[in-house]
Amino acid sequence: MQLSPVIECKLVKWEKPPDSWIKMNTDGCRNIQGSAGGGCICRDDHNDNMIMAFASSFGNCSSNFAEAKAALFGVQWCITNGFSNIILECDSLQIINMLNGYSKPP
Repeated sequence: MQLSPVIECKLVKWEKPPDSWIKMNTDGCRNIQGSAGGGCICRDDHNDNMIMAFASSFGNCSSNFAEAKAALFGVQWCITNGFSNIILECDSLQIINMLNGYSKPP
């Protein structure tokens, strides 16, 4: 039996948040040696201005843990700086499920 890959194209685009909201996008990664890092960017509603961005090394941990740490730092920064209407976008299904209460942290 010979397998052949299936190629699927999907349009992905960033959408602005509603008025008086900010959108925070996070990501985490890990290299072969086990060192992980993450970061986020926050943008406002109608002007699409960057409010804050950061990237940091988190040492030896998983990419999901790095993404969770980046999200936590971003949310804490937003709240400390007076932003409470936050839309968090994250590409880790495991983190999304934990935040929505569908699964427990490992």
